[in-house]
Amino acid sequence: MKTKHLLKRMHLKSKQSISKCHVVAVAVSKSGNVLDISMSKPVRNRHDPQGHAEWQLMCKYGRGIDKIYIARFSKAGNNSCKIDPCPMCKGLADRLGIKIISLTNTD
Repeated sequence: MKTKHLLKRMHLKSKQSISKCHVVAVAVSKSGNVLDISMSKPVRNRHDPQGHAEWQLMCKYGRGIDKIYIARFSKAGNNSCKIDPCPMCKGLADRLGIKIISLTNTD
């Protein structure tokens, strides 16, 4: 799947976010199909990964995911800042054999 196409879909999804930080994740299956698109949701404890977009996808699809693409968007739609998964999301992805890839509009 083309990066520009993914970023466009992710940007459209980010416009629905009520969070300060518009983080969107796309889960892709081993056959290359998009399984789902998720966005981060506000949580009371900022150390709780349950609000993270990639965590939500991993809990829903588990080992059916090959890759998760993540991107952070500003309210203006810019996503030039790279984002990395938190240690808990990275740990779960490693246990499930999922690769997490950060996308920016410079990719």
